[in-house]
Amino acid sequence: MNNTQRPFYLLVDTDQVTLEPQLRAALAECALNEPYIVRYPLIRSRQDVAAAYEAARRENGIVVHALFNSQLRQSAHLFERELHVHSIDLVGPLIANLADLLEVSPSTRPELFRHLSEEYFRRIEAIEFAVAHDDGLRPHELDRAEIILVGVSRTSKTPLSMYLASHGWLVANVPLILGLDPPHELFEVDPKKVFGLVIRPERLAMLRRVRLTRLGFNAPENYADLDYVREDLRHAQDIFRRSGGWRVIDVTGKAIEETANEVIQLLHEEDNARPA
Repeated sequence: MNNTQRPFYLLVDTDQVTLEPQLRAALAECALNEPYIVRYPLIRSRQDVAAAYEAARRENGIVVHALFNSQLRQSAHLFERELHVHSIDLVGPLIANLADLLEVSPSTRPELFRHLSEEYFRRIEAIEFAVAHDDGLRPHELDRAEIILVGVSRTSKTPLSMYLASHGWLVANVPLILGLDPPHELFEVDPKKVFGLVIRPERLAMLRRVRLTRLGFNAPENYADLDYVREDLRHAQDIFRRSGGWRVIDVTGKAIEETANEVIQLLHEEDNARPA
């Protein structure tokens, strides 16, 4: 088994922590886009820790743990040494460094992390939602989204989705592809939460050329051709016109933060316009 095939065992001792999206994002940075992750979401005892490490040993797996209970964390370090299992402690070094900097003694209470605000967990949920509904995934769940971004390739749908999700919004995005109809569910949701993204053709052609050059992106032969880009954008505008109320935002030259603020402002204006 090569390293890219090794399973990951994710251990946490509180139901208030969701680390899988962060682990997947970190592994993606290491060119591992489809990792096999085994979850142990509620570690409560030394026996639970032992079972996870035994499983990791048998499968040559890697343990990643966020254990706030110091005794459970010590058990993890013990089994790491005894069973020769590779392990990454996400919490121990953080607590030790913070305690050192603040000149305090760290708590051993396993519920310590539960005092994080609801806003933090809302953001985690939103990021998970954005990942699960990126690039047209799960169209049957579009009605659950608070914001739906629609546009042709390279109009910043995914980075904008992730930015908004990091601020707690449930965001889905749907690509518009020349020659294909969007999912019918897109026309069945509240049009006020759908935002069409447009961009100047010359800027879009340049962005697509950069993508082709840097990433070797698998795309139609004329993907970055200016005439094709213009046709692609005309197709998108036709869809926007028959949408029945989608707001359209020009993202040309705008930072992600700027576009996100525009989306949020439009949402708030709509909420304020509704009768109480």
